[in-house]
Amino acid sequence: MRHRPFVANVHGLPERRRGNGAAQVDVERLRTLDDLETLSPEQLATLYAGGRPPQLGVLAGHARGRLLSVPALHAVPVVGALLDRLLIRAAALPLNPWRGKTFAAPAEHHRTSGDNDVLGRALLPFDAHVEKSALDHAPALIIRYARPENPRLLRPVVDELREVARGLWLGPSYVRGPNGPRILVWFAVAKG
Repeated sequence: MRHRPFVANVHGLPERRRGNGAAQVDVERLRTLDDLETLSPEQLATLYAGGRPPQLGVLAGHARGRLLSVPALHAVPVVGALLDRLLIRAAALPLNPWRGKTFAAPAEHHRTSGDNDVLGRALLPFDAHVEKSALDHAPALIIRYARPENPRLLRPVVDELREVARGLWLGPSYVRGPNGPRILVWFAVAKG
């Protein structure tokens, strides 16, 4: 089955483009977080748009994480993409404090909870469930940090995840703005 290319508009939302606008991603070759690290924000948006919501039972437990892109850096003239790549390379080093997410076994109604692994500590808890994405209205795992124990600045942040390859989940982290969601970062988690 052939997929239409997607690109990210100013808000990071995937939209269809005619012709050869966005570079295609060979989904069959995706196996690891390292495979995602080289993709542009537009390619990540394309891949995410073609993903499917995770089976929560498969996602239960610890999933290694990786920061993949900071789209706002691409707006910096001349050096933006380079700054993004340097930051992403640094995020792949063992010094990166964020190691991934841990998901609880799913409860009924496609709900779960969990926390972020920050330097081996369970911090920044979240609640998650499958619902329509704020980006494209297709089903995704929506992760919300609106808990009183989280810092106020984190509470409005929402993560989304979709499975893009076996054992590999990709998604944006965003805040809602007056013109819709504003993507802060693209990230991925992997099991196995």
